[in-house]
Amino acid sequence: MVGASAPAVASEGGGGLFPGTALLQELRAAAVAAPACGTDCVETASLTLDARDGVLTVRAEVHARAAGAWRVPGPESAWVPSEVRLDGAPAVALRRVGGGHLLLRVPEGVSRVELRGVLRDRVTLGFGEAPRVLVWEAEGWLLDGLRPDAAPPVSVHLTREVTETAPREEGGEEAEESRVELPPSLRLERRLEIGIPWMVHYRLVRQGGTAQAVRVRVPLLPGENLVTDGVSEEDGQVLVALEEGRDALEWSTTMTPVDTLVLEAASDVPWSESWTLVCSTLWHCRTDGLVPVALTGNVGGERVWSPTWLPWPGESVTLSFNRPGGVEGQTITVDRVDVGVTGGRRLRTTVATMTIRASRGGRWTLGVPAGAEVQRVSLDGRELPAMQEEGSVAITLPVGQSQVRVELREEVPGGMLWRGPSLELQGGASNVHVNWTVPEARWLLWTQGPRWGPVVTLWHWFPVLLILAFVLGRWAPTPLGTGSWLLLGLGMTQIFWLAPFLVVAWLVLLGVREKWQPESPDWHNVLQIGLGALTFAAFIVLVAAVVNGLALRPPDMQVVGGGSFGNQLRWYADRSDGALPGVALLTLPLWVWHVAMLAWALWLAGSLVRWVRWGWAAAGVGGMWRKSPPFEPVPPPVPPPGGGGAPPAGWGAPGRGVPPVPGPPFGGPPSGSGAPFGGPPSGSGAPFGGPPSGSGAPFGGPPSGSSAGGPAPASEGGYAGMGGGQRPGGSSAGGPAPASEAGPGGPSAGSGAPSVRPPSGAAPSAAAGPEAPGDDSPPDR
Repeated sequence: MVGASAPAVASEGGGGLFPGTALLQELRAAAVAAPACGTDCVETASLTLDARDGVLTVRAEVHARAAGAWRVPGPESAWVPSEVRLDGAPAVALRRVGGGHLLLRVPEGVSRVELRGVLRDRVTLGFGEAPRVLVWEAEGWLLDGLRPDAAPPVSVHLTREVTETAPREEGGEEAEESRVELPPSLRLERRLEIGIPWMVHYRLVRQGGTAQAVRVRVPLLPGENLVTDGVSEEDGQVLVALEEGRDALEWSTTMTPVDTLVLEAASDVPWSESWTLVCSTLWHCRTDGLVPVALTGNVGGERVWSPTWLPWPGESVTLSFNRPGGVEGQTITVDRVDVGVTGGRRLRTTVATMTIRASRGGRWTLGVPAGAEVQRVSLDGRELPAMQEEGSVAITLPVGQSQVRVELREEVPGGMLWRGPSLELQGGASNVHVNWTVPEARWLLWTQGPRWGPVVTLWHWFPVLLILAFVLGRWAPTPLGTGSWLLLGLGMTQIFWLAPFLVVAWLVLLGVREKWQPESPDWHNVLQIGLGALTFAAFIVLVAAVVNGLALRPPDMQVVGGGSFGNQLRWYADRSDGALPGVALLTLPLWVWHVAMLAWALWLAGSLVRWVRWGWAAAGVGGMWRKSPPFEPVPPPVPPPGGGGAPPAGWGAPGRGVPPVPGPPFGGPPSGSGAPFGGPPSGSGAPFGGPPSGSGAPFGGPPSGSSAGGPAPASEGGYAGMGGGQRPGGSSAGGPAPASEAGPGGPSAGSGAPSVRPPSGAAPSAAAGPEAPGDDSPPDR
């Protein structure tokens, strides 16, 4: 009707002509919902295989609790049906899935499916899931995998009996030639374990080729019996089905022990073989024939003798077995014993831990000391009742290795000598360890036990200390005697062994200082400084010795050996016939050590006062400190007299000038000249170094007639000067002349007037005359 309103479309609430969105979603969820049966909605109640004239007909009764897919026997690489009927009508609802399989859609309920297709000479069919009933009807074909006494298999293998080619449907040969399938490649691993009992483990591994189901027959060895479920045996062969998608299958057999066994690789089989022999210690195994590719293998986490062969078809190995006879011996072996001893001088706790191997379970006893009380017994960490009777503890051991722990407490008599616990192990033991913790309130003096154990090495120093004390007391320049040296050394045993030598060096050096003093003030002062430093170091050592000796702890007895130290004592014995090795200690109360060290400290304090007094006196011999003499500079030489000119170069420089001519002391004339104090030779009549008699020039003036102020000849220009300069001829300038030879105006003999010399650098007197004639030769040197 024109002008009428358009019909209402679907609304949100569903009030229109079409259903709403919520209803549509509900309908969709119901349509796509998974059935209640899940993935197991379709199963095959019965399956009939009929092979005739090269054609396979499969008739199946399929039960479906919901519409689903039924898997067609296959895969396509093995067999493809050319005709598919569902309930008598051709079926078109087919789908190919992964692996080359076909799925047929079946409705809910019971359906009958019929398949028909051409067969090849060898076909392996897989069903996906085993049918409830499998019926085989065939002429000229063999079926492998179906047993009347077992459930239907998941796959079967069909083989044509005749060699002639059966007639095929039209186009069947071309279809078969178009499908190329590689034969399966398998490896059969055979592992022989020769023990109690004999076992053979098999493993079939897919190595390549087709991925479809594989069924093979593996022959059994003589005396083998199959013991694995799910694998069948027929006519001495194991029927092995390696289903599709499965790469390995394992099974095991038992074997009757034989003396000789021959392994031979089979021919014309789709597998290669590998053999491994594992021979236990109960058997002696020998091999002959093929050389193994490996001699050892990993068995139980250990590398043992385990040969492996990789034979070619037709190769063989001969195995020979022999079981050695048993040797009579003990069935229980104690591999290790750890004994821990703790406690004081009245009560002692002993914990014994034993590792035991038993080849036969039974009763084992541990002997304990008389009067000891067993506190706790455990086996492999499990608490056991303490069955103590007649001085022993009885324990029931299982077969194999186990660990037994026994804790006991006993009273021990007091005294200096302590003995270890006396435990008796049935059958003896190996690797015995004894750990003894000495109480802190005891002073360890000596130990006794197995050779591999602790030793108190402090006493080994006593002979050396005695010899050193005797040598120092006899020959050292100190007031200490042999006894004092010995006491001093014994008290310093608790410090570093090189430190006491500082005290010895200090005392000996003080004695040497008392008897010998260096002449040089510098060396004297250096020695005093060294003595002071050594005194400081020696006092530090003595204080450390006193502090360590009076400390409230056990002394260091230098215990070594077997891993022992301090108050931890450890012994080891590799073998014990029954009783544990005896150990013993010699101890004293710790207060004895403290009293002894207190007495030594008091003796040291008194002795140190005397030693310091003696040392101070010894260090002060010759003065505690010497001052070095002041430095006196050498005066410059006097320039030669005569002439008013400048002195020669170098005369005025300090420390320079004409070197002195060796001569008699005090600048005197040579021996026999008769001129004392540097005067002229006897008879010259020239006092105070003047000219010869009669020259008229007293006091060193020039000879008569010479011009005033003229320079004197070189021979007479004496090297006179202040400080004992010498003239030529060896006479000393300015030396006094004998009284008998004094010239006019000179001092008289015995007047005491000193001789007068011109000052350094002054010009000669103007009254000096010329050189006297006939006196041109220098005086004798």
